Amino acid sequence: MKTRYYTNFEFYYDEDTMDLPQSVLESEQLSPAAKNIYIFFVYLITEQVEDILGTLQNLEEAKHDLEPGLAELLACGLIKKEIIKNESSEEELHYIVTKEMN
Repeated sequence: MKTRYYTNFEFYYDEDTMDLPQSVLESEQLSPAAKNIYIFFVYLITEQVEDILGTLQNLEEAKHDLEPGLAELLACGLIKKEIIKNESSEEELHYIVTKEMN
């Protein structure tokens, strides 16, 4: 099954700046692991990395935060995981990064 990663919001990004939602970065409800994985997800989406989960498992800076951080982000709705049929009626797994918590 093909996996796709994207955001459902617009943000500014260049070599020096990534305009992440401040409400997420400043949230006291989120653990440092969740914030770290959120930042990596958005960054890797901007870099058009196709296998974000595989990449995060191999990044020293992220691999220890991946499991607990991703679980927390999925639970609070900052990342949504959905199976969606494409135009060819094939199922795809979508990870959608949002900027609003449930």
